[in-house]
Amino acid sequence: MKQLPGEAKRFKGVDKTWRDVIKVTKEVPNTLESCTRDNKTLLARFEQCNNDLDRVQKGLKEYLEAKRAVFARFYFLSNDDLLEILSQTKDVEKV
Repeated sequence: MKQLPGEAKRFKGVDKTWRDVIKVTKEVPNTLESCTRDNKTLLARFEQCNNDLDRVQKGLKEYLEAKRAVFARFYFLSNDDLLEILSQTKDVEKV
């Protein structure tokens, strides 16, 4: 989150939207009502979330590529493995 503040903010927004949708759906189990309850339809909210998640994924991919450019052995790791390694280090800048 420290290394990618913009992407972290977008992801938190998507997470909040998802939690809000689930909460409303639990409160109003009628599908048609819960999908059109706000001015913004559920489809529009999910489309915006998908766009935000695409931007988060793109930013994360660029970040990982930058780390791979610094240390060539990272090219042999999957994105998941590289993220795990980077998340376990105390100072990512030193990696």
